[in-house]
Amino acid sequence: MLDIDLGTILFGGAIAGFTIYLGLPIVFLRVSDRLRLFLSAASVGILLYLFVEISYHVIEQIESAMKLTILGYRSVSDVVSLVLIFVAGFALSLLSLLGFEAFVIRQNGGQPKSPTHLALMIAVGIGLHNFSEGLVIGQQFASGALSLGYLLVIGFALHNATEGFGIAGPLSNHRPSVLFVILLGLIGGGPTFLGTFVGSQWTSEPVETLFLSLAAGAILYIVGELIHLGKLKGAHMTATMGLLVGFFLAFGSDLVIEGATTVGFLKEADQKEIQMHAGDYFFEPREIHLKTGEATKILIENRGEVEHEIEILGMGEEIEQVIPWQGKGVVLLYPRHAGRYPFICDMPGHLAQGMRGTLVVE
Repeated sequence: MLDIDLGTILFGGAIAGFTIYLGLPIVFLRVSDRLRLFLSAASVGILLYLFVEISYHVIEQIESAMKLTILGYRSVSDVVSLVLIFVAGFALSLLSLLGFEAFVIRQNGGQPKSPTHLALMIAVGIGLHNFSEGLVIGQQFASGALSLGYLLVIGFALHNATEGFGIAGPLSNHRPSVLFVILLGLIGGGPTFLGTFVGSQWTSEPVETLFLSLAAGAILYIVGELIHLGKLKGAHMTATMGLLVGFFLAFGSDLVIEGATTVGFLKEADQKEIQMHAGDYFFEPREIHLKTGEATKILIENRGEVEHEIEILGMGEEIEQVIPWQGKGVVLLYPRHAGRYPFICDMPGHLAQGMRGTLVVE
C-alpha cells in the first residue's frame, strides 16, 4: 500500500514536468541577432550537459550489472540484454531522427529543416529523458520516501524550467503559434507526468535503460544538427558564452536535485546510522542488515594507508563514495526492495584482494 494517494503523486509529477513552460514564452520576444545566437548556443549547452548526464547514467548501470555478474549475483544474459537495449535504443533514436530529417527535406522541396522542426526534435529528445526522471519520482513515493519525493519534485521542476529554454532557443524571432508552443511543452514535459505514474506502480531497469538510451541518441543527433545548420556561426565570443551559460545552467539545476535528495533523506524520521571502517584491504563489518524503507546513513572511516572507494551494487542507482586516506565518507541509503546487495572497493586491484561485503535488506 502507498503512504500517499495516487492523485497527490500525479500532481507532483505534473508540477515537475510542466514547469518546462516557464522557459518557453521567450519565443514570443523579439530579440537582436546577437541575443538569438546566444540563446541558440545556450540550448546546445543545455543539451550537451543532458547528453553527458544520461550517457554516464546508462553506462554506470551496465557496468554495475557486469560487476554483479562477475560476483555471481546476476546472469550473463542480464548484462547482454542491457548492452543490446543501450545500443538498439541509441541507434533507433539516431536513425529515426535521420529519417525524419530526410522526410522533412523532401516535403520542403530540398530545403533544410525549419526552426519549428528543430524545436520539435529537441522537445522529443528532452521528453524521452524526462520520462526517466518521472520514474524516479514515482518510485520514491511508492517506496514511502515522501520527503525525498516532494523535494525531487521541486528539483526536477527547476531542472525542467531550464530545458524550456533549450527548446525555445532555435525559435527566437520566428514567432510560432501559441498552440505549437503548448504542443512543445506537452511533448517535453508531459513524459515526466507519465513517468511518475508508471514509476509509482511498477519498476523496470530495462525500461529505464531503453528510454535513457533513446534520449541520449536523440540529443546527440540534435546537437549535431544545431551546429551543422550554422546556429553557432557568427560572433564567436557570444556563441562561446552561450554554450558555457547553457551547460552550467543545466549543471546548477542538477546540483539542486542532488541537494534536494540529501535534504529529503535527512528529514526522514526513522533514520538509522551505521559505523563502518575500511582498512587495507577489508571492510568492517563485512555484513550489514537493514529493513526496506529504512533511511540509513553509513559513516565510513578509512584506517588504512591508501585511498578506498566503496560502491554498493544492484540497488537501482549509483551508490559510491570515495574515502580518502585517513579520512571519512558518508553513504546515504533508502533501500526499496529486499535482497542481498554486494558492496566492494572500486579502486583498481582492491576487490581482487578481497575488499568486499554484503548488504542484507529484509
